[in-house]
Amino acid sequence: MKKHILLLEILLACLGSRLSNAQAFKNLDFEYGVYKTQPRKCAIEGDGESYSAILDSVNSKKGKRSLYVTLKNAEVFIFLSIPGQLVSGKDIQATGYFKSFKTDSLHAMLLFHNPVGGKPITSAPNTTSTEWQLISNRYHFPKDFPSDRLLIALTVNGTGSFWFDDVRIKIDGKNYGNGSPDFREPTKDEIEILNSTALPLKSLELQG
Repeated sequence: MKKHILLLEILLACLGSRLSNAQAFKNLDFEYGVYKTQPRKCAIEGDGESYSAILDSVNSKKGKRSLYVTLKNAEVFIFLSIPGQLVSGKDIQATGYFKSFKTDSLHAMLLFHNPVGGKPITSAPNTTSTEWQLISNRYHFPKDFPSDRLLIALTVNGTGSFWFDDVRIKIDGKNYGNGSPDFREPTKDEIEILNSTALPLKSLELQG
């Protein structure tokens, strides 16, 4: 397989995280995406027949965009993470808004997961609705929380399409993840300079 590496791609990768621990940015309203599709700060995994996810600029609960997911006989997980040191001995609350394209077979839950192991802490299953509905989960974690991070995930299974938006995370009642974006897009002038000078590097033949 041949891969062409462009200097523009290298620049986009280098405009990465400059996040301060004091003001975390978690893109909780899905306003920012990589190439306008994959939401920043968010991981999406799935299993089953098929699934896809995009950022939708037509339907949203808050702001200009929401996450729109379509699945067929599948299960998807939409992950955000919190550093473990912020979780130990704290009350964690996560909420978000969820709506379906139509009433169908989808089942949704919001869960907390310790990657080290153990059973996920889940909310009650939500029934599907074509109106925005709140989904939430809350739990008090012990001081000896053993992992370096806590995963917060919306899990949805079945067949259908849905939107997810306006996620909020509170740690001991205080909002978390609403800091300023920790990246910037290249300016028009920067792109023009790169386009005038960038040449593909030698193609690499990848083995295996």
